[in-house]
Amino acid sequence: MKLSIIALVIVAALAAVAGSAFALILGRYAPDIPPIVLFMEMSPVLKLTAILIQLVTICIFLLGPVGLVIARASGSRPGIIEIMLGLAAAACTALAALAALYGEMNTQLAIKAVGPVDFAVTAAARAESLLVLTLGLASAALAMAFLTGVQALRLGAPPRIEPPATAS
Repeated sequence: MKLSIIALVIVAALAAVAGSAFALILGRYAPDIPPIVLFMEMSPVLKLTAILIQLVTICIFLLGPVGLVIARASGSRPGIIEIMLGLAAAACTALAALAALYGEMNTQLAIKAVGPVDFAVTAAARAESLLVLTLGLASAALAMAFLTGVQALRLGAPPRIEPPATAS
């Protein structure tokens, strides 16, 4: 339980930092580019990763409330929902990190091919990577929040008392 709370705080803080960096870069170096245009101009790998992360987020939105209801009803038994939410959080984090590294690698390869350039030239490409990283970390934070709630309900719920069997 304590570990999931610590993980939730860390993931949420990282999502806030990545989102702030994305907003700073986009606001300072490309103020006339809205995020939807940035998404439409992304490389196909980053775009597919962002879409996959959003699909996992939809699953988190479906699994989270179901997990809360099941944890409240089932008592102290851990369920498959906790495992699914943990896997969704890990998958979102891993996909986001790999996509951000891929975007940064593409930026570095372009700089190597062209030569030294100003940061403003590569700001849009770096903002794309940060956008995908922010999406993934925010989805992971959502999954961790649901997971923490499910665990809190499961651990705090009174044990279920089965009615005595009647002899017939």
